[in-house]
Amino acid sequence: MIRLPSSFRPSHRVASWLLPLGILAGACRPDSPSPPPPAAPQAEWSAYGGDAGGTRYSALAQIDRGNVARLVEAWTTRTGDWSHGKKEMAGPAASCARCHRDDYKFEATPIIAAGSLYLSTPFNRVVALDPVSGQVRWRHDPKIEINKDRNEGLVSRGVAIWTNRARPDTTCGRRILFGTIDARLIALDAASGAPCRDFGDSGTVRLDQDVGRVDPGQYGVTSPPAIIGDLVVVGSSMGDNRRVDMEHGVVRAYDVRTGERRWGWDPIPRAAT
Repeated sequence: MIRLPSSFRPSHRVASWLLPLGILAGACRPDSPSPPPPAAPQAEWSAYGGDAGGTRYSALAQIDRGNVARLVEAWTTRTGDWSHGKKEMAGPAASCARCHRDDYKFEATPIIAAGSLYLSTPFNRVVALDPVSGQVRWRHDPKIEINKDRNEGLVSRGVAIWTNRARPDTTCGRRILFGTIDARLIALDAASGAPCRDFGDSGTVRLDQDVGRVDPGQYGVTSPPAIIGDLVVVGSSMGDNRRVDMEHGVVRAYDVRTGERRWGWDPIPRAAT
């Protein structure tokens, strides 16, 4: 999280999802009627790519080329997945005989929605933070099996959020959804981090079913799901060049409320068996 120093006082219209500031300032000529206030740009980054289309574009304008050099650090948080010190491993990684430093890849793009900032760690832990202070609101640890060879090491690129627009403030009315490197799709209550018990098997759908023979540690999910209406759509990640009959790289959609599979698509035609 970054912010401008307190001495910075912009005179033009400003707003940015990066900043805990809700300021809109404008100027108009005194001899002309005051124009209606402009609509505030959406101050959320609610999907991995910024929006459902993955445009990675924000109309917010508080940070620009004229002031970006004056940004200062507002807070720092640690995921706990890596010690950043002299110790070779920290936490559950201490039991991973085959892990090494290059296995840990923090590649997540955080999302900010419903007043919180959500991110995932290389161990597939999900963390919700106060975007202003950096204080941890909750953590969820899916307890992945670490002591396995992984096709891409330990990687998680983020999470997705779904909102029940009719009842957003109920339990699991907002859901954080993410895939794991050990082939699970998990739904959490965005407010508390507790599993959504009505989704799949007490909050979890197994993804290593109906994809052919699965080698341990070689099939999972590294990218955030896509949310399309009331569907959560996930792809596949698998280690290359191991077998002729590798796991199927399918794309599947699940009901975001129940975890029921709605459809699946395999990009590779296969002979009937």
